[in-house]
Amino acid sequence: MSVKFVDMGEQQVKNIPSPIHAFTLSLGSIDGDVEEPPPKQPSKRGFGRWPVAASAAAAVSVLAALLYLTVAPTGRPAPLRTGRSVDPDKSCAQLSQMRSARTQESVNLTFSNKTDDEMSVIWLDFNGNQKLYRKLTPGQQYTQSTFQDHAWLVNDSKGRCIGIFSAGPTRTVELK
Repeated sequence: MSVKFVDMGEQQVKNIPSPIHAFTLSLGSIDGDVEEPPPKQPSKRGFGRWPVAASAAAAVSVLAALLYLTVAPTGRPAPLRTGRSVDPDKSCAQLSQMRSARTQESVNLTFSNKTDDEMSVIWLDFNGNQKLYRKLTPGQQYTQSTFQDHAWLVNDSKGRCIGIFSAGPTRTVELK
């Protein structure tokens, strides 16, 4: 059996910035004849096709998310844009029965204080206990990262319940 080194010329390889000179082994038959393979040409693509595929996958994901958020029915109330009063999901009379559901879908809930009073944003935990997260001064806006169907209470500066709100996809609560 015979073995021959075949010159492949300059080759660009991963993790080495400049091309290197490369060789390949060519195995021959028992009688000693070695058939030379055609020389391999260096790749002109550089990175290959994966950047194009990754970009296309990212674009499709973004379009699907936008389509879902703008077209798909959510079953949730629309963002609150009412006149002088707040339109809560639940009445303050139901506060003793309210608690956050144990869910895993991450959402953002934005509170926008358009009143002349300081407002307290309070999370109702899984047992219905109140956990103060933020006090909003007049004109202040705050986005809370939370989970789908978590319950949020808003109180005024005197501690009076303004409303109870349920977190949903990209929701804004305007306090007027």
